[in-house]
Amino acid sequence: MSAVVPLQGWSVTKSTVMGASTLIDAIKDTKVSAALVTPNAKQVAEVLRGGAAGIALNIAVDQLIGAVDWVMDPANNQIVYKKEPVPLPINAFCITYRTDTFCSFDHKTTASWFAQAFMAYNNSRLSATEIQYGRSIVSAAVTDQTDVKINNGKRESRFYVVFTTAKGNTSKSGAYAVYAPIDLPEVENQNLALEVIAEQVISNADAGSLDAQVATNIAAQNILNDMVQAEPVVQELENNARDKDPRCKAIIGEMERLATDVEFRYNDLLLDRHDLYRNYRSIKNAHWSYSSWDGHIIQYNKVQGTLKSLVTQAVIEGCTVSTYVRKWSEQKPPAQPLPKE
Repeated sequence: MSAVVPLQGWSVTKSTVMGASTLIDAIKDTKVSAALVTPNAKQVAEVLRGGAAGIALNIAVDQLIGAVDWVMDPANNQIVYKKEPVPLPINAFCITYRTDTFCSFDHKTTASWFAQAFMAYNNSRLSATEIQYGRSIVSAAVTDQTDVKINNGKRESRFYVVFTTAKGNTSKSGAYAVYAPIDLPEVENQNLALEVIAEQVISNADAGSLDAQVATNIAAQNILNDMVQAEPVVQELENNARDKDPRCKAIIGEMERLATDVEFRYNDLLLDRHDLYRNYRSIKNAHWSYSSWDGHIIQYNKVQGTLKSLVTQAVIEGCTVSTYVRKWSEQKPPAQPLPKE
């Protein structure tokens, strides 16, 4: 994990998924820190809307509304679906068996009760000859099948009963529809906000779902990529910051001091305020107060040599070397001063 936009000098070195959050480790100069990036439902919903975590989305939808057909409505940050009304046990059942229609409106009616009642009703009306020819029902079993059908322009809830008739040693079974002669409401479009689904995804991620963690981790990355959203993360990094290594702090401080000294000496040679270059003096005959041009060059190289040694030590110990320090550890002294005006 990284950040597209600068985190005010912090560079992410490691990221670890922790439930619905992502823990990042970061470094800045001699400081190290860590921050927990926790996306909210709105931020996770953006990931779902973009289609980057389809499995997590499908699982959450199934948990919330069951296995139904749905489509994404990204313009309104929601999904749209239709859900058939579930046929409920009611107290009015009718069946057409052969050419006879039988209905029961008893308030105690249940599916199994109705099947047994119709079996008794049918058998009680049979003649001896009809019984002999196998018209009597010997068993009635309610199946698990239910559906909704249109009958004469009306929607009906139906279940099915298997009736078995017997003639001698042979039997014959057939399934018959039992319908509820009532109108059911038309199925209308329903919607579910992506933020509601995102909350379920976050819950799943906290519970350890790897599919859900894909969505929350992408959301965390999006936070780091947005300068405004990343501000709380940067603040947490600053609050949690500590020295990477106390030795580095001392080395870096000394390198900065020496680099400043080298820069000062370089500018002093360029200006040559005492005309040491033009009024050349050997080191032996150096001015008692201003020394000589060659003497200043020797001191420049001496301080710079100490700085170079510290840079090498810093690199070996894994300490940060700034661009400023590198410049003055490599800058040669001027060959001559600037022209006098």
